[in-house]
Amino acid sequence: MNHENLERYIDSHISSFVATTATDLSRLLDGEVSHDAITLMLLA
Repeated sequence: MNHENLERYIDSHISSFVATTATDLSRLLDGEVSHDAITLMLLA
């Protein structure tokens, strides 16, 4: 598991006032991390 991506994921949830998704985070990071990579990280 990549702890940097996990931190980004958690931070995106904390800072958002609406529901967020892995796709939203990928968009926020300008595609630096794919939504598939985020989903796989959460499944691990």
